[in-house]
Amino acid sequence: MNKPPCLQAALDYLALGWSAIPLCPHDHQSPTMPQGHQTECQSPGKAPLFEWKPFIEKLPSETWLKFSWNRVPQCNVGICMGPVSGLVGW
Repeated sequence: MNKPPCLQAALDYLALGWSAIPLCPHDHQSPTMPQGHQTECQSPGKAPLFEWKPFIEKLPSETWLKFSWNRVPQCNVGICMGPVSGLVGW
């Protein structure tokens, strides 16, 4: 079974030591979206889809990433910046 492209990217980012997290799909067109997200989300494709705050201090597991993308295969991918990933954005 092929992995969704953004899951593969998240796993590749994790291999680099970056804290990858699932973001909502850009079009919100997933039948498995968490209830209420579509009506509350102000940034389609950019908003974290699940609890993400633990991953500003620790890397997600490969198992957690796979579980997340199994829930919503159309997820986009984001990276937590800062010390956890060693990345800074501005």
